[in-house]
Order: sequence, then C-alpha cells, then structure tokens
Amino acid sequence: MKTRLKNFFANPLQRARMALLRGAGQKAISDEYITVLPSPQTAVDIFEGDWATALPPPLTGFKAGPMPLFQDERLVWALKLMGGVVGRTVLELGPLEGAHTYLLSKLGATDIVSIEANPRAYLKCLIFKEVTGITRAQFQCGDFMQFLRVTHRKFDLAVGSGVLYHMQAPLEMLGRLANTCQIVYLWTHYYDAARVPNAPHLKGRFADPVVQKFGGFSAEVHPHRYLLDRYKTDFFGGPAPYSCWLTRDTILAALKHYGFDDVTVGCETIDHQYAPALALVARRS
Repeated sequence: MKTRLKNFFANPLQRARMALLRGAGQKAISDEYITVLPSPQTAVDIFEGDWATALPPPLTGFKAGPMPLFQDERLVWALKLMGGVVGRTVLELGPLEGAHTYLLSKLGATDIVSIEANPRAYLKCLIFKEVTGITRAQFQCGDFMQFLRVTHRKFDLAVGSGVLYHMQAPLEMLGRLANTCQIVYLWTHYYDAARVPNAPHLKGRFADPVVQKFGGFSAEVHPHRYLLDRYKTDFFGGPAPYSCWLTRDTILAALKHYGFDDVTVGCETIDHQYAPALALVARRS
C-alpha cells in the first residue's frame, strides 16, 4: 500500500495536476476538516463571526453571537399573556437562528413547525438545535408564505418575530394567519411618517405608498428597498429586493378585520434605533 501511494505521488502527471490546483488557489476538501476534539464550539464555528444569537446556559462559555434571544423579554411577555405554551402546537415564522424555538421548546410546546427561507439561517438553526438539545421542533427550509397558502393544518398559535416588515404582501400574511391559528404573536417595525422616511439609515429607501388588498381589506403599504444590504452575509431580510411596511394603525385595523378581536400591544419602542417597533398578541374568539 505504501509503495503504491509513493508511486502515485511520484507520478509527474499527478504532481503537475496538484501543482496546478494549488496554483489556482483551489484548496483540498480535506483542508476544511475539523481536526480537534468535537464540541459545541466546533459546530458553531462553521459560521464563525456570523452569529446574532448567544448560546443559553450551560453553554454560555462558548462563543456565538451577542444577543441573548433565547430569553427574549418580548416573547416572554407574550407567552405569559397567552397563558404559556404547554401542550400547544406552534407555527414559527422566520426563526433566524433558533433561539425562540429553544425557548418555546423549553417552556413546553408540544410540536413546533419552524420555517426559514434564508439557507444560512436555516443551517444555523440546525446547529443551534443540536448544541442546545431542542426537542419537539422541526425546522423546514422554505418560504412560510407558500406554506400558509397551501396548508390545511391548524396551530394553536403562531410566532413571528421580525418578519412582518420583511413581507411583500403583509396584509396577506395577516389574513392567512387568521385561517391557520387562534393566537398570533408578532414583533415588528412599522411605518411612521414622522420618524421613518428621513431617518439617516432609512433615507431614500421608501417609495411612494401603494394600495394592497387581501381578504376584503384594503390599505396603503410603504415599499422599502433593501439596496446593498441584500449583498451582506448578515442580511436577514426578505427574498425580494424590497418589502412593504404597514403603519401601526393599519396593522391593528387589519388584525381586527381578519377576526383577531382581542389585540394587546406591549414592548413598544417608538424611539427604537432602527424604526418604531411593537410587540402584540392577537386572539380570535
């Protein structure tokens, strides 16, 4: 065996081929292999420097991202208002990296279907699931709007944090959620004409409002362009070059129209560093 290997590498043709590959900057696949002891860190480091989420205890000694979303106070507030999630089924829209999924699972949700369209975020969800031991959750890679358009499954509640303002058709999202679940938790930015259009980081991003309709409800939406943000590896927006924002009043009016007759707003931050934001729990009777 050793003689055959020696002859293989002594072959001028093989040496020339390998030299060409090295000259072209091509790395051997084996150069990417992990050669240290397995640990949560080796898995997390597949996306080193690209995490938004920190790891929960007892994994806090490992380095991921800066934000402790596994204990997000906004979601904790909402779950208390909902009466908890023990024994409930959950549809999670855009899980980012799986931190909210972890919290839902830890607090006793029976079955979580979590849908993520961003392939990088989806893979990070799988890593987060493995290293934290999330149970009773299934991550699916795809567009949750496509899922909402065809599913006949009913869920006890839906969780959508940071997704509504990334939709091209936000009214449709709200209307289809009304056909899928009894309770909805949303955290979202919203359009405020006095604060949003001329904010330094948003100036020039909004086009003139247009009217959208869905399910008998009609309202103005405010097209928002992502511009060069879409080319950054830490982009967590929607799949199109633009999304459509709703005003606070439109969000509440649309929820009421679609049958959510009990809406509680909380954790509202008018002076949020990016744009005004709120959390809400909406129920259908």
